[in-house]
Amino acid sequence: MQTKHPDGDNLLDFDEALDMLKASLSLENNPKYIPPVETEPTFGTYPYWCLSQAARILWTKVNEWEANLQKFHFVTNDEWPFVIAMLNGMSQYELQMFAENMPDGSIKWQAERLWYRLYSKERKEPLRNETIDDLIVKFRNEDPNEYPSARDKLMTRFGVQSYVDQVKIIKALLRGEDCDREWCYETMKTWWSDELILDVQRVWETFHEKECASIVARKLPSSYVITHRDELEKKDYASVCLRLCTDENCQVDDTRLNRTEFIEIVAHNHWKIDDIDADELLFGYLLEVLNGKVSYCIDHHKHNATFGYFDYSIQSERMKYRPRLLFIKSIEEYVIALGKAGKTNTIVMFYRWSKHVEQLLDDYLSDFAIAEKLSGLMKDDFRAYQDWIWKTFKSLALQSFPFDVNEFRNTHNKYHFSNHDKSYYYGRNWREDMFMGIFK
Repeated sequence: MQTKHPDGDNLLDFDEALDMLKASLSLENNPKYIPPVETEPTFGTYPYWCLSQAARILWTKVNEWEANLQKFHFVTNDEWPFVIAMLNGMSQYELQMFAENMPDGSIKWQAERLWYRLYSKERKEPLRNETIDDLIVKFRNEDPNEYPSARDKLMTRFGVQSYVDQVKIIKALLRGEDCDREWCYETMKTWWSDELILDVQRVWETFHEKECASIVARKLPSSYVITHRDELEKKDYASVCLRLCTDENCQVDDTRLNRTEFIEIVAHNHWKIDDIDADELLFGYLLEVLNGKVSYCIDHHKHNATFGYFDYSIQSERMKYRPRLLFIKSIEEYVIALGKAGKTNTIVMFYRWSKHVEQLLDDYLSDFAIAEKLSGLMKDDFRAYQDWIWKTFKSLALQSFPFDVNEFRNTHNKYHFSNHDKSYYYGRNWREDMFMGIFK
């Protein structure tokens, strides 16, 4: 079994460390223990309980490390497998006495842990990882001493298990508490097996949870979704539309959807939309952003990724920072979805406008007076500079908007989306699964 130092260092296997030690000391053919002597002086500086050669060697090393033991650290990480091997070479009594006599620290912790695992009658920690079946049994028994640990291990080990064991884990956790079921719902968004259909049906009909409704609408047979359509729509209208509204003539209540959900449905179900609708979906959203009607509109991950961490500490690099329309949240996803719908005219218009706004900003910042102002602002607070340049960028973008704003609002008013911004894949890249064909 591999173990880990309290400070987090990975260790060798016990048997491997012990074999290395025996080889270095030429002890391959010698017994673990040496016979005790009759007279006290023979023990020299060793405690009376150091009967084995392993105990004596380690005690000598402890004395050598006395200065380092004040901080309970070792000279190098390479010494820790040596300690593990020595502790394994001790008798039960020696190990117990060693743990009792050591000051608090890494060695004491490891000695106590080893003794507890090998000799404690109360409870033994397994020498190897428990099997998935054993963990599921502990999870289902709901023993307060074993249940939390078994649940955590099932979740953390899920990703490296075989398909058969993964199905077992999901089935078991779906019978757990609400937090266990929530973990299953999140996992089933991107990992799915038809063997889970009956289990998901049971959970949905028992608890009617919103997260479960999303899984039911997207993963279960369409016949079941149609049968339970009304109750599913109350929990997750967008997921039901995504699954059942395969025809662009299908009646969809856009007031129950946000813009992201609607575009997701359009792209996934291959709806045919005209150029006016495409312009409204993309440019209508940008108009709302530029007018401040949409909060949290900047995708910070994208615009922060334009510079490395250390570049932010260099003023000359900070001055090169330039916003882009693609930094606005969800814009890239919208463009890709419209591309899937074949709306190239809208996409070309967007990119031409985007390049034009970037050029307008560069021309504006090239002014000497503006550059002097920015230099002073930069010294005070780079975040203030970012906020200022984004405000300037949005002003220039609004001034160069490809359509007359008033006319656009009068002619592109087909949709009335809700303001909420939480779809099935909120917080992750939903288009990845959509375009890879995971939905059935």
